[in-house]
Amino acid sequence: MRRSLAAHLAMNPGELQFSYGLNGKPELQAAIAGGLVFSLSHARSSSVMAIAYAERIGVDMEMLSRASPVLGIARQFFSAEEMRHIESHSETAAEEALTLWCLKESIVKASGSTIWEGLAKVKQASHGEHIKWLSAPLIGAEPTWCLMHGRHYGDYLLALAMQRNDVLSQPQKMHIHILGSEANSDACFRITGASGSIGSG
Repeated sequence: MRRSLAAHLAMNPGELQFSYGLNGKPELQAAIAGGLVFSLSHARSSSVMAIAYAERIGVDMEMLSRASPVLGIARQFFSAEEMRHIESHSETAAEEALTLWCLKESIVKASGSTIWEGLAKVKQASHGEHIKWLSAPLIGAEPTWCLMHGRHYGDYLLALAMQRNDVLSQPQKMHIHILGSEANSDACFRITGASGSIGSG
């Protein structure tokens, strides 16, 4: 983590200083961050870090094996509109529930909240290649957010949420790099839905 952040800031890893925000989220100290924000997530032996020059960023990774348990949680805590969307995909309902959970998690991480605080407040639906807001974002206006979700190595779902104070007028290039792997990232990561101005590359 330190090496990746230091490379973006042209600093030595040992020079980085961190503070902790709401719910213990690590942050670069403002004096050295220069607007750089990051988010971490892990699932079993895999981990991911998202880095951007933005107001906020959140990333979440979940194993597909959690899909069925999350569907049970969704039936208790997701909104009626979200559940109608999930149950309209009868054969893939569990994966749809996990996708929305992953999106919610990335948004509440970016917002400095927790998943249990955000379950009822963050409402989403993923329609193929598009993610739809069903309620107003926790922070900022909808056009200032970029959301995406996809598959990582086939066994994991991943979601990213990024917010800026300005409305994005053109697509933002997103580079996917798999740490510790020589594999072509395009071969092991597939974006399946996005909302806002975000592209892959």
